[in-house]
Amino acid sequence: MTFGRGGWIPVKVPLAKLRRYWLSRLSSAGTFQALIFVFFLLTAFIGEHFLAASLAAAGTPVLSVSLEQVVSRPPGRFTQGLLFFQGRLFESTGLYGQSQLCRYPAPTSENLLAAELCLKLPENIFAEGLAELDGFLYLLTWQEGTVFKLAPQTLEVVDTYFSPGQGWGLTTAEGKLWRSDGSEHLIPHRAGDFAKDGPEVLSHDQAGPVTRLNELEFDPASGLILANVYMSCRIAAIKPKTGQVAYYLDLTDICSLESQSLISTQESVLNGLAIDEEGRLWITGKRWPHLYRISYQLPEPK
Repeated sequence: MTFGRGGWIPVKVPLAKLRRYWLSRLSSAGTFQALIFVFFLLTAFIGEHFLAASLAAAGTPVLSVSLEQVVSRPPGRFTQGLLFFQGRLFESTGLYGQSQLCRYPAPTSENLLAAELCLKLPENIFAEGLAELDGFLYLLTWQEGTVFKLAPQTLEVVDTYFSPGQGWGLTTAEGKLWRSDGSEHLIPHRAGDFAKDGPEVLSHDQAGPVTRLNELEFDPASGLILANVYMSCRIAAIKPKTGQVAYYLDLTDICSLESQSLISTQESVLNGLAIDEEGRLWITGKRWPHLYRISYQLPEPK
């Protein structure tokens, strides 16, 4: 269990690892503190165990994924945006004093090659989501109200725009830039000036609003916007016209593979998804040392 922007969120990690962690905490805690700690651990197990069942009971399909490829990359990168464009992989990373945008060769082997080019952002910028539209990159910032427009060949900033509210995730769908702000809202913007371009869409499933939408990626094959649900091991597939969640992708097993990162720092969570030129979905997480290529079977239309 970890504390995120929206409160306490259950995160699944292997039982043996949690047992070792619990024993180390128990040995240095008093009886009351130990009981409180055990209570929170049990809550985490129960919440993650019943999450998929609850979603399915509410009528929203939960799809399992198949792991197709694992690519190692430098650990510690606080991934905020991931994007394939012109045969290259672009990644934006966050945190004040550490934010940057880097361009890599597309992953073709077991190891991600070194960055071809990186742009270090000013110390007062917390970089967030990343998207491409009309041949330019657009980079969000968290609370600074700034959107950067960049040339992908040089990573040179060619323009900046103002964006009210927080910036979390960004993607391109139907000729617009769609932004998430950590709530259930998806906000459309024009490319020319990043002005709001139409009504906001409210993400929801049959149980109610789906909040904490973070990194976004439009899937042209399904026509849906894929969204990391912050501090969870699932991806919501959202209809951009209505906001309805068509299905969830369950990434619990992959989160378990990265469990060492998840237990060592509070925000080493699933975040980062990109579809390459061949239509294949890649995912990663904040501080994760791997990229994963995954596949899944779409549910039968009703």
